[in-house]
Formats: sequence, structure tokens, C-alpha cells
Amino acid sequence: MKRYHILSLFAMTFLVLFSSCKHTPIDPWEPDDKDPKVTQLEKYYGVEWRLHSIVHYPKDNIQPADPVMDLIPADQQITISFDKGSARGTAVCNDYSAKVFLSEYSMKVSDIISTKVACPEGSYDQTYLNALADASSYSVTDDVLEIYFQHPITMLPNVTSTLRFERVKPIIDPRGDEFTHIIFSGTGLDLPESTREVQVTGIKLSGELTVSYSYSGGCSPVNFMFFADPRDFHTPEDGITITMVTMGEPDYCKAIVEGNKVVDMSIPRASLGDETKPHLIKIRLMYNGKEYNTEGYL
Repeated sequence: MKRYHILSLFAMTFLVLFSSCKHTPIDPWEPDDKDPKVTQLEKYYGVEWRLHSIVHYPKDNIQPADPVMDLIPADQQITISFDKGSARGTAVCNDYSAKVFLSEYSMKVSDIISTKVACPEGSYDQTYLNALADASSYSVTDDVLEIYFQHPITMLPNVTSTLRFERVKPIIDPRGDEFTHIIFSGTGLDLPESTREVQVTGIKLSGELTVSYSYSGGCSPVNFMFFADPRDFHTPEDGITITMVTMGEPDYCKAIVEGNKVVDMSIPRASLGDETKPHLIKIRLMYNGKEYNTEGYL
């Protein structure tokens, strides 16, 4: 009888231990987590946010004190954008990057690397980077990102603070969708180097070639030029190579400009002969050492 009770007690103990292990919470910072928690920030990867203000919420033992807001001056550009496991941006006169770990609404930032340009006195660059390093959680909507942090107690005791960002909304290039003609270039001809950097976000061929782009700036225009060797038009089965060059003065504005350039393909189309039917053509766009490919009908 005693043996039966001992065995029953052992079985119950095993079940309790097994149940406890089964329901042990998963460490949100565990890198080998097989079932990571979904984070709201993931759908905003690639979005650029600009710091609007730093808000401090003092805690009072009797009643909450009014928050203190530090507005970031318009001439001090502080931005952040996220990708999987990382963040990057501008802190006034320096660029920075960091590692980011997310779990639901928790945020942990580490390994911040920044350029070393000396900013003017009174700049918020170092204040911002120190606050980012102390990030603990966040909230995000389509228009506002808030990153919560708490300074070490020796700096601001009993104060919880927030980095409040507003989404940077792109400016549509007013010269977008304008027709641009191909400039003929011979084999071996040295083409000019681009003096403005843009991002090619897509290319499409449907009667004409449409190149979608974005770039940071907004203060000075960017001119687009498209070069091709006309002899390339006679062998469309090998594809047509077009080289894009972007020209303009350096622009330190932080707006994001988006648009499209439509490249006139009437001359390549005429070289294909039979104009009574469309021809399937491959296009290779070259820009700053990168290659973008598409195919469609002319």
C-alpha cells in the first residue's frame, strides 16, 4: 500500500514539473527563439521618421507633473529608419547605425556606430544617441513613432521620456513622368559620372520605358540622362542596354522625393522592322554599377 502511494506521488510530481516547463515564458531576447513574437514595427521597415520632440514625464509622489517637451529645431535633422535587426539615420551632422532587437512592443538598441563630425554647440545629436541607447519600448502608428527610454537615475531621477518621431512623407517630383529621349553613345565612349545619387525603385517596359526612383533632397532638381549605343537596337534578341546618369548639385535637404521618368523608345521601336505587331524586348538598365532588368513589348 505504501508502495502504491509513493508511485502515485512520484507520478503527480512529474506531471506538475512537466506542466510547469511547458508553460515557462519564452525569453523575448533569446536569439534562438523558434516562435518570435510579432512586432508592429515590422510593417514599417524602410519608412523614414524625423524626430519632432523629446518629451519628459516627471513622476510625483502626490500627483503627476506636467510633461516637459523639447522641440527639435527645424535646422537640426534627426531621422531613423528600421530594417530587420538594424536601424540607421542622421543625427544632425552625423550618420549612424545600430543593432535593434524587437519583441512585441519592447525595443533594445545596441552597438550604435556614428560618424565623428563635430556638431555646433547646442545640437541634440549626442542627447538623441544617448536616449536611443536607453530605449526600452515603443509605439507606432502610420504617422507617429514613439520610443520610450529612461535615463540613468543619476541624470534624471523619476523621469520617463519619449523620443517622438513623425513620418517623413515623400514629395512627388513635379517633373515626374516627363518624356526623356535617349542620347546616342558609341562603344567605349566615356559617359559622365553621376553627381547626384538616387535609388531606382522599379523599371517597367510597356510601349515606353518607365523608371521609378526616389532620392533625399528637395532643394535642388536632379536631371536624368539615358544613354544607349544605337547599334544595340539591331540585336534586340540580346537585349538593349541603357545607362542612366543623374546630375545636379549636392543637396543637404532631408525630404524624400519620388517620381518616374518615361524614356522615349520610338527609335529602338523603329529599328525592329515590322511595326504591325509588338515585339518582346529585354531591357538592361545600368546605373552606378548596378543592373536592373525587365522585359516587355515595343
